Amino acid sequence: MTTTPTITFYGGIGTIGGTKIAIEEDGYRVIFDFGPTYSPSEDLIGGKIHARSGAAGLRDLITLGFTPALDGIYRPGAAESMGLAPARGEKTQVFISHLHLDHMGLLHLLGDDVPVWMHHDALRLFRAVAATGEEPAVPVGTRGFAWGQVIEVGPIKVTPVAVDHDIPGASALLIETSAGTVVYTGDLRKHGPNPELIDQFVDAARAAGPRILLIEGTRLGEAEFYPDRKPTLPEQAVAGRFVELLQGCEGLALTTLYPRNPLRVVNLAKAVPDVGRVMALAPEMAYVYAEMGGDLADVLIYLRSRDRDALAAGMAPGWLNGLIGRGAKTVDCEAIQADQSRYLLQLFYWDLPELVDIRPKAGSLFIHSNGEPLGRFDPAYELLMRWLELFKIPFTSVPSTGHASEEDLLSIIKGIAPEILMPIHSKTPERMDVAGQARVMPEMGGVYEIATGKKIG
Repeated sequence: MTTTPTITFYGGIGTIGGTKIAIEEDGYRVIFDFGPTYSPSEDLIGGKIHARSGAAGLRDLITLGFTPALDGIYRPGAAESMGLAPARGEKTQVFISHLHLDHMGLLHLLGDDVPVWMHHDALRLFRAVAATGEEPAVPVGTRGFAWGQVIEVGPIKVTPVAVDHDIPGASALLIETSAGTVVYTGDLRKHGPNPELIDQFVDAARAAGPRILLIEGTRLGEAEFYPDRKPTLPEQAVAGRFVELLQGCEGLALTTLYPRNPLRVVNLAKAVPDVGRVMALAPEMAYVYAEMGGDLADVLIYLRSRDRDALAAGMAPGWLNGLIGRGAKTVDCEAIQADQSRYLLQLFYWDLPELVDIRPKAGSLFIHSNGEPLGRFDPAYELLMRWLELFKIPFTSVPSTGHASEEDLLSIIKGIAPEILMPIHSKTPERMDVAGQARVMPEMGGVYEIATGKKIG
């Protein structure tokens, strides 16, 4: 049993994403977050290779390094197959800062009696993406919290605080132990629509007198790793840049977006009528948009060939029937092909075969805006390029990342003024260097005393 409060790193070290960190005291444990590292060009699972189902799936993911071999969290049966003790309930509780896959994509492995906490908005989004099949079912133990709510896990107290990120419900965590407070930023940005949330978080974190600050560093060294990447725009400028591009587009306008960023869809749907277009969304995107408060009167639902076939056969999933039952207007490939300059069509990249029926005409344009594939590091990116080349569709991008710049990260650190800085969620954590600031570079699997920051295991 751990009596001295400790912090252990099971992910998010030397890489972007995959954050899995545990704080333990007196036999109680708080884990945050619980996602895999996303590196499709290097991972052994991806494309047509999937982890197996059931206990075999847990064995696959532990063996390949996607998830740690931990007692007391995994489903009975699966846990024992790896020589682990199964989930032990309330003594271990999991907190999710936000719903991006690299922070929560392994939740389906947890035992049903493990409490999983996330903000109410994140939970609503989780239910929406799970309904469309993008995620497995929401774990039985999932609960919603409010920002500022104090959640006690034995002697450990967790207080979530709102931050601005490109997804609903994004939260930082203030984690109080008998040896001091640990602040975890989750993912955050200052160029979003609510920079005041970051200022309020910094004030709250500083007031907690943190022993340790765990801060993401996604964009540290980005010019080095991604020299051809366009500068990130403020989120508020994205829709305006789309409008500028669409003014010179004579054919079909296509885009790929991330379904878990409904705010961008809302902004685009409101903006594109200024250039005589209407936004048409793939059904899954439309469902998430509507579930998160988007107005279906502002968009059309694009019915792909498989959607039309399923509806005609009475085999459409309930969420799609329900979406259409709300009075949403639909459009198909024939309508778009006949009047291409009227639409901004959002397609997932795996739906590109729809272009065979749409037949985009000369003057069409593809606008990538932080949807999948996420970048050149993903093998799917080159596949997307081949499809666009086949149909002679120019490619451009309008990016606005959810992550703070290096300058903003350093400003946040100075504002919080922790005793010890621990950079995570970065390929170049050594760049997170503040004059006069004590820093510990955590190691994968390392166990550290919260009181001193000293590695003890």
